[in-house]
Amino acid sequence: DNAASGTSGSGGGLALVGGKAMLSGNTISDNYGSGGYTGVGGGVNSSSCDVTLLGNTISDNGAGGTRSARGGGLALSGGTATLVGNTILGNMVSKVGLFGSGADGLHFTDATATLINNIIAEHEDQGLYAGYASMDLSHTTLSGNELRVGDGSQVTMTNTIVVSATVGVHVEDGGALKMETTLWGSDRWANAADWAGDGTITTGTHNYWGDPAFVEPGSRDYHLDA
Repeated sequence: DNAASGTSGSGGGLALVGGKAMLSGNTISDNYGSGGYTGVGGGVNSSSCDVTLLGNTISDNGAGGTRSARGGGLALSGGTATLVGNTILGNMVSKVGLFGSGADGLHFTDATATLINNIIAEHEDQGLYAGYASMDLSHTTLSGNELRVGDGSQVTMTNTIVVSATVGVHVEDGGALKMETTLWGSDRWANAADWAGDGTITTGTHNYWGDPAFVEPGSRDYHLDA
């Protein structure tokens, strides 16, 4: 229930600028970054920082501005990021900015990131966005939201679940996504489209369609049942 305001409301819950930071085992929830022009990082905003996030829950945060907004849960620009075992749920950005909006969940620009065993779910539009970023994802769960790879970005994904989205992965012209071993949803978990966009998409040799067998998604438990 914290908030940031001003011309640029950056980091409603927490702002990290330069240097190094580690966040481990925290709950960052119901914060808001609202700027007169731009809202950035409703939960966490990291700028030119080398940041490590381990086992955090980032949920139900928001960002908004009259011109643009990005990173309802977390916005990271510059620096490096390592995210391991985090749960990112139900964050949002305002859709009314003059210059559009970025990801509801995690928004990365001009950064290098490694994501391992993270859950990204329940975002209205984009759960994860990469713009001019280099990103390596493994053992990632994406449910009910889109991964978008922007111009100038190189993203690799291994052992990934992508289910229940309008578009599972969208690669813009100038972006590249390389995937290997992906479970796409079927039946009630099916994506309207598994992949789309004018960029380079390599889906790899092991693609599966089925029920992801989450423990209790209605109670926000997206871990896997036996």
